[in-house]
Amino acid sequence: DQPNLVFTNSFSFHLGTEFTPFFSDKFTGKRRFFKNIAYRFGARYYNRFYRPDSKQVDELGFSFGLGLPFGFNTSYDPDGNQKIIISYINLGVEGGFANSRGGGLVNESFVRFTIGVTLRDKWFNKRYYN
Repeated sequence: DQPNLVFTNSFSFHLGTEFTPFFSDKFTGKRRFFKNIAYRFGARYYNRFYRPDSKQVDELGFSFGLGLPFGFNTSYDPDGNQKIIISYINLGVEGGFANSRGGGLVNESFVRFTIGVTLRDKWFNKRYYN
């Protein structure tokens, strides 16, 4: 009673963007946090590599995420100009569905939550004096 599982070539398309509407190094205090939030949106299409009952399985997903800034550190470039280095806690959610063409065996929907950290600290400093 096992279905015939066929493996084939697959392909996928991904499209996304990140947007920080008011980013500036000059904001201070609470304004700096809310003005530096990064918004992310995306969509993807995936043609899965396995085909139960020889029917193609298409997967479609949409995502939304936030980059919440923390760790506002001050750094200086070689010319002596001040820069603000911002690290982020990244929160994301993706939802979508996968279906077999022609009413096959696969009919699923999913939601995925992700948490990540982006550290943008200066780890190594070049010594000018010994």
